[in-house]
Amino acid sequence: MQSDYHGVELRVTKRMTSKWQMLGGVTFQKHTGFNHNGTFTNPGASTDLNNPNYRLNRDDGSVFEELPWTFKLSGSYRLPYNMALAANYQARAGDPLERTLQLTGLPQGSETVFVQQRGVDRTEAVKGLLDFRLSKQIVAGIWRVEPVFDIYNIFNSNPVLNQNTAIGPSLGVPTMILAPRVIRLSVKVNF
Repeated sequence: MQSDYHGVELRVTKRMTSKWQMLGGVTFQKHTGFNHNGTFTNPGASTDLNNPNYRLNRDDGSVFEELPWTFKLSGSYRLPYNMALAANYQARAGDPLERTLQLTGLPQGSETVFVQQRGVDRTEAVKGLLDFRLSKQIVAGIWRVEPVFDIYNIFNSNPVLNQNTAIGPSLGVPTMILAPRVIRLSVKVNF
């Protein structure tokens, strides 16, 4: 199975100096080819390339986790009294969807066909995914104790990450949503 990948990645890195560091990047990509449920060397057990219904709308669609754009930015800052502040921000395009239709009564039995190329429709873009951490390191002899306060998904962003793609009454029903805001208190102990 052949596919074409075109992409560009831009990164910026600021090493730890003057008490802060940062790492960021943006990626633009397009990955298209024949959509199948296996790998490049093994197209999968349910692949029948001799069946024209199987091949319908599978060429030149999005393959694997093709995301037209992704953006990440993270950094940390050393505060007084052995405290540290860190944050991580992520955003990305939605995942490609494949609209399918289940056909029955065919001479070869039931068949699931693609009604359009994979990637024509996508899930919602993930935006505003910001995580935050505050920690303090306490040293006592050979013991290093670090209380940590984390907030994941500060803005409680809740885009749909996956949905039912089969044409029918449940088309578009979410099957996975980004995890909600989580606040975690923890303690790391090294000795």
